[in-house]
Amino acid sequence: MTMENISTLKLDTPIKKTTTLDFLIHVLCFLSVLFIGADVLGINVGVNIRIDQLFLTLLTACLILNNSYRVKRSWPIIIFLLTTLLSTFFAINVIRASIYYLSIVFNVFIVFYCFTSYINCYGINKFFKIFRNTLYLQTVLIVIQFLLKVSLGLNIPLLQDYGYYFGIPRFCLWFYEPSYFATYFLFWFTLSFYNLVIYKNKGYLKDVTLALIGIFLSTSGTGYIGMFFAVALIYLIWIFKSISLKKILVMFLIIALGFLFYFLFKNVFDTFVGRIFEVDLNTATGGRVEQWAETYNVFKENILFGVGPGCYGLYLTGNTELVPSNVTLELMATTGLFAALAFYSLTVAYVVYSYRLNKKYNNKDTHLLISLVTSLIVFTFILQVNQGYLRLYHWMFFGIIEGLICIIRADVTNDNRNFNQN
Repeated sequence: MTMENISTLKLDTPIKKTTTLDFLIHVLCFLSVLFIGADVLGINVGVNIRIDQLFLTLLTACLILNNSYRVKRSWPIIIFLLTTLLSTFFAINVIRASIYYLSIVFNVFIVFYCFTSYINCYGINKFFKIFRNTLYLQTVLIVIQFLLKVSLGLNIPLLQDYGYYFGIPRFCLWFYEPSYFATYFLFWFTLSFYNLVIYKNKGYLKDVTLALIGIFLSTSGTGYIGMFFAVALIYLIWIFKSISLKKILVMFLIIALGFLFYFLFKNVFDTFVGRIFEVDLNTATGGRVEQWAETYNVFKENILFGVGPGCYGLYLTGNTELVPSNVTLELMATTGLFAALAFYSLTVAYVVYSYRLNKKYNNKDTHLLISLVTSLIVFTFILQVNQGYLRLYHWMFFGIIEGLICIIRADVTNDNRNFNQN
């Protein structure tokens, strides 16, 4: 049997009938993904339990009942858990750090392994159908929110009304602020734009369009800059494969569209992007540069183990609400150098391993994997202008990539087994 025959060989396995528990798992997955960034929706029972955390816990419980939940060894995650635990022991407030450490454990076992297990059980196509539908719904909601706000001055209940900034309305649904919403949508935009441009999958044109609408309505400078970065990166990848007159013309088209955007929405551009070039960088970034220097000084004073997870504000002023404004510096200052390296080693490992898999197998699944890790690179880069290494959707992205890698490995194992049997 040839290798070509192996790649198309199907195992004679019975089709599993969808049960009530399967249906409930799919519903909980939809709700978990839909509300994955719902920072402002929660239930107060002495402590604030966010609605996305509730749905994710129920989803994990159902996967366990269905015998579908799996925890597989990942050295970067094991090292991250151990180094952050050490940081907790050396924290300036062990009790607060311990409570925060539970959030780290939650993100690993109730977010990361939850989505990895779901994808392993039901497949990447099923998950992506749910993922894309939640994003379509969010785009529709933010458009409705925009229309109601600008025409009638109304806002949809339970959704964040971020008011006006220099006369420009700002929206972010149930996310903490517009930059959080835009950062989440930026992952979707990069993923869709990569598949559209690099793999010529026209099915993602709708996704690119809707992601653009969502990012634009968020009026987030972070989102705009991230979008420009994503387009530039993907264009460079595209033109690196081969140079042609068509690709050069596309570059001029992108530049022309950029100028068109500037002239049509000059006020928006000047307010959220142009200010970077009009004042000093610290002022343009809302004082972030000074905060970065402050956070770096905290790190220098506590290089090995940091001040403890969630203890940054306590260390500086005693105010727990004070947080760093850069995710890497936050990791370094609160959990120490080793934990920060362990956290980013997971991203590096995914990038390196994914490109190796694609080079070796070069199929539909590895193409999707490459688009996912490219989106993760853009997401990680733009996340540097804000804090939050425990954002649930960040760990969901990790889980999606891990789940797809597990599927690719399983397919390769099955192909090798079938080859040996024949």
